[in-house]
Amino acid sequence: PALVELFVPCATTLVRVVTSAQGTVIAMFKKNHTSTAVQEMASLLHLSRQHARIADQIFTEAKIPAGTTLATQGSNVKQLVFILDGEVGVSRDGTLIATLSRGDVLGEITALDIAPEQTATAVTLTDARVLVAGRRDLWSLVSCTGLHLHLQSTASKRLVGTR
Repeated sequence: PALVELFVPCATTLVRVVTSAQGTVIAMFKKNHTSTAVQEMASLLHLSRQHARIADQIFTEAKIPAGTTLATQGSNVKQLVFILDGEVGVSRDGTLIATLSRGDVLGEITALDIAPEQTATAVTLTDARVLVAGRRDLWSLVSCTGLHLHLQSTASKRLVGTR
């Protein structure tokens, strides 16, 4: 009987499956590195290594073409978008109120449950590279203190109209 060993990469772990005549053994190893995109975000936000590892479990990198709507004012979609490259136009009631770029975030107000609906519409003005966290990933934000504090600060500035 042959020994079969298989490594399966997952988002935050490496799964090792060993099958032999005695049976199958599954071992899981946590990754001890973060993706390059999350490392970029961590550097821009001055996150600790521990918080970068947590963020790596929350975010997925995506390349978005120009003209794509990332958020629609009034929708109850919960997602958080961190911009790595590109520009995003933000409008409220049809009026452009901001242009976001590298290092900026959008969706923080609904992600933090400050408001139940998107407060603005966001559309990519150029091709963009972003990190996205969906509704199911957002519960992990509280364990990433550095990112959570940054989001609270950003949300409060936007709510008082300074940005």
